This record gives sequence, structure tokens and C-alpha cells, in this order.
Amino acid sequence: MRVKAFAAGAMSAALLVLTGCQSATVSAGTQPDTNASCDIISDESLAQITGEEEIFVTGGHFDQEERDYVSCDVLSDGTPDELVRILTYDVDADEARADAEHARRGQQQTDSCAETTSLPDGTGYLCERSDRSQIDASVAMEDRLVRFSFFEGSQLEDVTPEKVEAWADDVDKRAGDLDRQFETP
Repeated sequence: MRVKAFAAGAMSAALLVLTGCQSATVSAGTQPDTNASCDIISDESLAQITGEEEIFVTGGHFDQEERDYVSCDVLSDGTPDELVRILTYDVDADEARADAEHARRGQQQTDSCAETTSLPDGTGYLCERSDRSQIDASVAMEDRLVRFSFFEGSQLEDVTPEKVEAWADDVDKRAGDLDRQFETP
């Protein structure tokens, strides 16, 4: 599983280099000043997810003009171990709910989830992977879908529906702020 996560992280990193990646090494609970892509999550939320880990943050926005698809990868500093991947893209609320439901059904059909937990109000779900080393989550917001993949090394035992909703709300607000910031000339 770590090989797959490393390969996915390496592919993401290579793609991000091509799309304007910015990165920095930071202490837990601290964000780099220049990484606009990873500004989609607050220091407080990131510290809750990563705990006391020293982290390396890398991110890139794939559509730099529209900023409608933004990702942030958080790795353990000095290792290839990915802690969390955050992805958000702009869609309306109905499409976001449909995308989250489609992903949930796909994971259930492939038996990749040992346990699936719905979020309150039907806004999304948590999928604890069969090997218990990863939790995936999708959360439908009003104007975007927020997806998380939490890997070993992050605080997996602390990933709850309530916390995921709070982190998704944080991402939604911060992504909206970035949208407005980049819209002004």
C-alpha cells in the first residue's frame, strides 16, 4: 500500500511541478507563506489532521486561471510517507452530492471499504479502507466538492464524520476566499 501511495504521490508531485507547484517544509500546525494551493486548509485544521508530525506541503492548482480544481498533498518531512491529500473542485451542490454518492457506490461495489459512514445531513461519507491504512472522504458543499484521503501517519483514529465536515467547511471557506482574491486584478 505504501508503494502505491508513494507512486501516487510521486506522480502528483511530477504533475504539480508542471502546473506551478510550490512547496515548503514546515513544523506541525504551520503553513508556508507562499503555497497558495495549500492555503485551502487552515493551520489549525492541518495540525488536527497531522498531529505532531513535521510535514512537507506540496500543492498545485491544475487550472490556474479558473482555480476550479485545487489539490494539496501533505507528506511527512524527510520521508515519502503521505499523510493526507486534499482535493477540491467547483461544482454546484446537486452535482457535488451526485459525485460523492457515485464515488461511495463505486467503492462499495469494489469492496474497497471495510466500513462506510455517512456524514450528517447526507452531505458525503467516510470510507475506511479494507486494509485499515487509509480513510477516504467526500463532502458536498454548496459550490464545490471536497475530498480527503487520510493515510497512515495522520491521525486516523481521530477522523470522525464531525471533524471531516469541519475540515471540509474550512476548505470550502478558504477556497472561496482564494477564489475572490484571485478574481480581483
